[in-house]
Amino acid sequence: MVVCVVIVIWMIREQSDSTCKGSTAASAVYKRQSLLNTSQGVKVAANNDGEGDSKLLSQSLYNRQLYQESTFNPKAVSGAGAMGMAQIMPANVEVLKKVYGEGFDPFNPSDAKKGQKYLMESIAEAPWVKGTEQMKLAKTLAAYNMGRTGLVDALNKMKADGVDIYGDVESILPHLPSETRNYVKDILKMEGSRFNEKHFTDNLYKLDDE
Repeated sequence: MVVCVVIVIWMIREQSDSTCKGSTAASAVYKRQSLLNTSQGVKVAANNDGEGDSKLLSQSLYNRQLYQESTFNPKAVSGAGAMGMAQIMPANVEVLKKVYGEGFDPFNPSDAKKGQKYLMESIAEAPWVKGTEQMKLAKTLAAYNMGRTGLVDALNKMKADGVDIYGDVESILPHLPSETRNYVKDILKMEGSRFNEKHFTDNLYKLDDE
């Protein structure tokens, strides 16, 4: 009887150990895949592809934006449905398919980077993106984050309330949703920014030796 009990306990412990090992192994595989995905995104972000900076939008700004959007993870999906490294919404994916063809894939880092650049440049050319250079950047980033219609509505309300929407960026920030406000401040590295420069730099320039 004692022998039987010992055998049963041994079998339970073996099964438990096996389950734990399997769980640990699965976790390690998932973590490694996540790192590989992010590394792929980092390499694409760091590669300028010979593209020059526009007058307003620079490659360094694009990279800080990608970091803020997904920490360079090309497989990222938000609760709102934004996809890929540049967190492109489904409606914008359809727009980009008309520009780049049906094969456009927001989960492909190279496509995501092209899509990000196209969307940012098209926003920057909108007639309501006026003001100082910093203000133009803030409006462009805010529209990318909260949507063009959302920002235009917010700007119209600010203007009606007597807020200066062309000068100091600090004048419009309090009137933006908190998520968008922090998004703009972090990417532009304004006072109070939570942007982690060291983590960003470490991720952007590290080489994948895996």
